[in-house]
Amino acid sequence: MYEEIRKEEETIMLRNIANLTERGKIKWECIEYNPITFMDEDRVDDSPAYISHMMTVTAIIGDLPYELEIVEYIEVPSGKGNYAITLTRNTPGEYVHIDDSLSYHSDIYDECPPDELRTRFQDYPIIKLCDAVVPQIIESDAVQEVFEWARYFNEGSISQELKDHPLTKLGDKLSSEHRILDFHRCVLDVPFRENLL
Repeated sequence: MYEEIRKEEETIMLRNIANLTERGKIKWECIEYNPITFMDEDRVDDSPAYISHMMTVTAIIGDLPYELEIVEYIEVPSGKGNYAITLTRNTPGEYVHIDDSLSYHSDIYDECPPDELRTRFQDYPIIKLCDAVVPQIIESDAVQEVFEWARYFNEGSISQELKDHPLTKLGDKLSSEHRILDFHRCVLDVPFRENLL
């Protein structure tokens, strides 16, 4: 019972923050950005290869400091997208820590085809929050400075089959052209992704 109440409170908080961000009432500052990168499959953990980017942003909400970490990724070769967030407010007596991800909702996520994820999760605040935050940070210094050293492939053992996959090539193109917003959209908007492909 307590767990259900806590989850409901977290959902309400995320929804409120997403709505305020959408309306321009909350401005997020990007303090760290990890660019669009290809990560090889992990045979030990049996996890697929994926293309991702990550960001850490901060904001003052109701006079209290918040930090938000966002990870967005697309699995290769399945094309299944995911958003994951961690929201923290590390203030004595006011501590908040919320972890959420579309994949945490396995009853919906696991059997959902990639092209139906956005529709099935359209009412989840995590999508509204990511949609509102990412456009705010694309011109930030933290993002622009990263492209001076960024590399799309950071591992040497990636198979040629994965390197040649259309999604891998699309990720490389978006990374080299610094198209952060397009990558964000590609994660869940499969028709948009297919158009780019």
